[in-house]
Amino acid sequence: MKINVLIAEDSYFQRKIISDMISSHQDIEVIAIARDGREAIEMVEQYDTDVMLLAILMTKMDGITAFKHIMEDHIIPTIIF
Repeated sequence: MKINVLIAEDSYFQRKIISDMISSHQDIEVIAIARDGREAIEMVEQYDTDVMLLAILMTKMDGITAFKHIMEDHIIPTIIF
């Protein structure tokens, strides 16, 4: 059983690096990539997320605000970076 990971990061370069590192592990799958906090909230509703990697500083909505919204309805283990 693979671990489903959602990545939320506004930098394309950082998203690519993080996604490539995570995808290289056979038991982990990147199921969604959000460009900001708002997208992360929407994607949590759409995907069966096991773990979320969430950047603090993002455009449109920062990671801390998104984290607060997500945790109201979905308790997801989260790594904030």
